[in-house]
Amino acid sequence: MAFIELNFELIPRRAAFNAAMRRAIAAGMEEALDDPIKTAAVEGSPIRRGTNRRSIDFDVDKAKLTGRLFTQSGYGGYLEVGTSRMAPRPYMVPAVERNKGAIARAIKRHLR
Repeated sequence: MAFIELNFELIPRRAAFNAAMRRAIAAGMEEALDDPIKTAAVEGSPIRRGTNRRSIDFDVDKAKLTGRLFTQSGYGGYLEVGTSRMAPRPYMVPAVERNKGAIARAIKRHLR
């Protein structure tokens, strides 16, 4: 399984503030990972049969404030980084890089 992991850490201060931030971060990550990040990864995934595209998904661990974009095709990692016989055809890292601002915007929306 190939995956990219996004992590957030909070500095202990006030419990109410941290609780609101945790909810906003988790909801914002879930929203941004679904669309536009997962969408961009699916659109950028090399096409042959479409198996890798269909296997791209994400999850958010609300307790750890961690979000993961991953593929379960069995060869998605090889497409991303290449092999000794195949050039890399990155699609997950570029999807995150192009849309990393979407995470901050989604978190900000959930803080209001």
